[in-house]
Amino acid sequence: MAAELREKNVMRGFQRELQRHEEDMKAVDILHDAAFKGNMDAMQAMLVSKDEEAIIKSKDDKDGENGSLQVDRPHPKDGRTLLHSAAQGLPSGMVEFLTMPPYHANLEAKDFRGRTPLLHACSLGQSRIATRLIALGADEHTEDDEGMGAGVVAAQAGHISMVLWLHNCAGVKVHAPTKDGRTALHMAAFAGQTHGIVLAAHFRKKIEV
Repeated sequence: MAAELREKNVMRGFQRELQRHEEDMKAVDILHDAAFKGNMDAMQAMLVSKDEEAIIKSKDDKDGENGSLQVDRPHPKDGRTLLHSAAQGLPSGMVEFLTMPPYHANLEAKDFRGRTPLLHACSLGQSRIATRLIALGADEHTEDDEGMGAGVVAAQAGHISMVLWLHNCAGVKVHAPTKDGRTALHMAAFAGQTHGIVLAAHFRKKIEV
């Protein structure tokens, strides 16, 4: 009888923990949706309600423990932070909202592929958001775990105008190779013959595939 009671108590505890986890995941998804859509009112209300003291507290410590605990929390599925989701969404001021006080989102936070919010913006051709991120201090020369930089991820997705903007305005070297030797020109060629020709013609560079 005592063993059965203990087993029931363990099961109830497990169910309560599972319910809390599911509720927490829903809140995380709602936050990322708000970041993507640029809903700053919903974002602010949820972030403050999570842990008002920790969120509003200014970021004075060297380890970044204050002010960014909730903002920089990675999504369990892919490691995205709220700033990653904002970088993927429509230009709305959400990037500034998250990176300015009192939130101080980490501009160089990386997802499970090693990609920063800037790399996400570049892979989607989001030049306006990429401009804001760089102006705020994002490293335009950052690379993911495969050695793919901003120009490469943009070219891979076929965003040639983005590649040209990165080269002409942000100083990104489109000829810089990844770990396996591919450049933005190679990626453009793989993305589509027209894309590769346009980019190669612009830089007067032969693509050897």
